[in-house]
Amino acid sequence: QLTVFATGCFLLCSLFPHACDMPLSGKLSGAFLLGFVTDTLVFYVLSLFRFPLSEFMVYGVTYGLLFISYWLMNKKGNSVAKAFPIQKVTATSILCHLAGLAAMLFFFLLIVAYPVGIVDEVHIFLLKAKIFFDYRLLNFDYTEFSTNNYPIFWPLYLTLQFIFTAGDHDQIAKLSSALVFMSSLGLIKSIAM
Repeated sequence: QLTVFATGCFLLCSLFPHACDMPLSGKLSGAFLLGFVTDTLVFYVLSLFRFPLSEFMVYGVTYGLLFISYWLMNKKGNSVAKAFPIQKVTATSILCHLAGLAAMLFFFLLIVAYPVGIVDEVHIFLLKAKIFFDYRLLNFDYTEFSTNNYPIFWPLYLTLQFIFTAGDHDQIAKLSSALVFMSSLGLIKSIAM
C-alpha cells in the first residue's frame, strides 16, 4: 500500500502540478487513488500478454514504477515538498482535521471489523482475486458461475496485495477496500469544497 501511495504521490507532483492547490485530504486521497490505478493498469496490460504474476515480477514492476515516477517528478523540477508544503496550523484547522480523522477511523474500523459477506465482494471480486492468485494469471476458467462481465481491476489489485503478503487473506481485501473507500471520500470532500 505504501509503494502504491508513493508512486501516486510522485505522479501527482509530476503530472498534475495544479493539484498543489487542492486541500491536503484531496492530495493524499488523489495520490493513493492515482497510484492504485497506475499500478493495477500496468499489471492488467502485462496480464493481457500472459506474463505470470510471480513475486519477482510484482516486486520488480512495483518498485520500477516507483522509481520511474520519482524520476519523472525530479525531471519536471517538482518535489513532494512543493506539493505538500507545511501549512500554518490553527485551532480550528486542528479540530476540523481531528473530526474528519475520527469519522474516517470510525468507518475504517467498521469496514475491517465486520466479516466479508457482501455477495459481490465474496462471489465475484474475492473469488476472482483468489483464482488469479492461485494461477498467477488472469484465469476465468472457474468463474463462469460468477459474473465475468464485472471489471477486473479490483480483483487484480487484490491479487497483487495477496502476492505482496504471500497469502490470500480476506482481511487484506477488507483493508484494501477500506483504504480505497476512505481515499475516494477524501477526494470527493476536497473537490466539493
